[in-house]
Amino acid sequence: MAASGFGCAAKLLGLHSAPHASGAPTALLIQPLIPQVLQTGEMWLLLGALCLAQGLEDAIPGAEMFHNPESFMNISQKIHFHGYPSEEYEVMTEDGYFLSLNRIPHGKGGVGPRTPVLIVHGFGLDGGDWVDNFPDNSLAFILADAGYDVWLGNNRGSSWSRRHRSLSVASQQFWDFSFHEMAMYDLPAMVGFILMETQQEQLFYVGHAQGSSLGFIAFSSLPNLANKIKLFFALAPVHTFRHARGPVLKLFFLPDWLLKVQEGFVGCYCRNPGTSDNSCPLHGHCALLLHLWWAWELLASFLTFPRAAAENIWNQGAGPGAEEGEAEFFPPSQLRPPFYQIEAMTVPVAMWSGGHDWVTPPVETQVLLSHLSNVVHYEHFPDWNHFDHHWGMNAPQRMYRRMVAMMEENP
Repeated sequence: MAASGFGCAAKLLGLHSAPHASGAPTALLIQPLIPQVLQTGEMWLLLGALCLAQGLEDAIPGAEMFHNPESFMNISQKIHFHGYPSEEYEVMTEDGYFLSLNRIPHGKGGVGPRTPVLIVHGFGLDGGDWVDNFPDNSLAFILADAGYDVWLGNNRGSSWSRRHRSLSVASQQFWDFSFHEMAMYDLPAMVGFILMETQQEQLFYVGHAQGSSLGFIAFSSLPNLANKIKLFFALAPVHTFRHARGPVLKLFFLPDWLLKVQEGFVGCYCRNPGTSDNSCPLHGHCALLLHLWWAWELLASFLTFPRAAAENIWNQGAGPGAEEGEAEFFPPSQLRPPFYQIEAMTVPVAMWSGGHDWVTPPVETQVLLSHLSNVVHYEHFPDWNHFDHHWGMNAPQRMYRRMVAMMEENP
């Protein structure tokens, strides 16, 4: 019944399955539908079909499930799972948000005073991204083993930073924030706490995508904060969304009620216990959707993450004055966005970009480079997508070793 139900839903949407050698359908082919979806503006139906299919597939008795033991671990548990020391802290921002900070104080080789490194995640993710792979492929573990005191930041609204001194997480007010507040409040709170705890004067900052945007905003707007940064590593840095592509990316520029449909799909199905990587019957289908957004690979980490104030953060790109997906980041109460003079940033920055990055394509990176006055290193990998910077299997050889070398050159 489940299979026939799924087939019916797929037929309604114009989808079809590619048969396996055994005769069982294994791959949902979405590509033929894309032109029609783009013309009708009804891409959200795709999520509805997956939502229906999930429920139908769950009804199959005796379905074989394969569980990744890390799927439902928190960040500290993942760190311990791989044999590293783990500490967890909570710091309150000036505007009352409590942020979780995960720390790997040292590697497996020893203890002692070490230079701190703060790593901040991208949109919709959390600090756990940097410990998702095996130790020899995860940046956080590599830095810890190289002699650094590693701190993983979790911005407001992410999985582990959903508390406020007076606001309920269920309230609209809790989610009434943007990139601006993350940069102006979250980063200063995290950096200040880390330097106080480690009794150091400066740290290295690593930001991926949204994390790099926060760095550009904060370090160009807050000179006192900028003075506390030894070196800024910007991975897949986001400047604007003028040239961002990928049909699923457009979901974030839909009306609020449609965003809630999307959120409901992710919340109700993708974060259910037992629904992760290979244990999810829709894993292959969602991987196809993920490719339409950013990349084909590594869907598993998305299946446990809630949205981080998507209405405010992403809809800013569709606000007054924004054209063709241009992201103009501003608090929801403002009619016009503030303009950040990133040319004024004096922090030395090292940047890496990917040729297959649909969120920050090469043309966007070149525009960003033209605004920066203190670029000490830039490297472009034509075959990398938006996620290769932290999940790519060749990231240690191509990028992490260079990052460690640059840290050693700037003690």
